[in-house]
Amino acid sequence: MNPLSILLIIVGGLIQVLGVIYCITSAGDAGINMPLMIGVLVVGSMIESSAVFWHILQKRI
Repeated sequence: MNPLSILLIIVGGLIQVLGVIYCITSAGDAGINMPLMIGVLVVGSMIESSAVFWHILQKRI
């Protein structure tokens, strides 16, 4: 597997895990961090999806 793809998958997963941990530990009122948590999950998923796309693209070339 391409090293860039592996790096992007690791970075995307790390962003998701650390973002969710931050949102859980710093939760004040109920649901106040929900938009932040959704944003973190979306960004992490986009990075991981781009890694998979990059891997498939490199296989095709």
